Amino acid sequence: MLDESSLGSTKQVREFLHKIGPQNMVLLVGDIRQHQAVEAGKSFQQLQQSRMRTAQLDQIVRQKDSELLKVVEHLSKADVVTGIRMLQEQSRVTYRRPSTG
Repeated sequence: MLDESSLGSTKQVREFLHKIGPQNMVLLVGDIRQHQAVEAGKSFQQLQQSRMRTAQLDQIVRQKDSELLKVVEHLSKADVVTGIRMLQEQSRVTYRRPSTG
């Protein structure tokens, strides 16, 4: 299993895949919507675009607090404005303007 495979560069993923044998199986885990590799390439995303067999997680299980779960649902759909507003309303984050000393 290769976790956070979306962070691997093309060179790193290529080297990894060349080290496994033809009888071996590998599970690549990652999220193309999160950070990409520092070095060149988006190999995990490219493998998905090339019809690599994939499974997707569509249920959020980490957040047990129902109000925080609602926030995470908005953030997972890239609705950042609503998510941040909800965090502020729930007093989970605060914003203070910098002082103009």
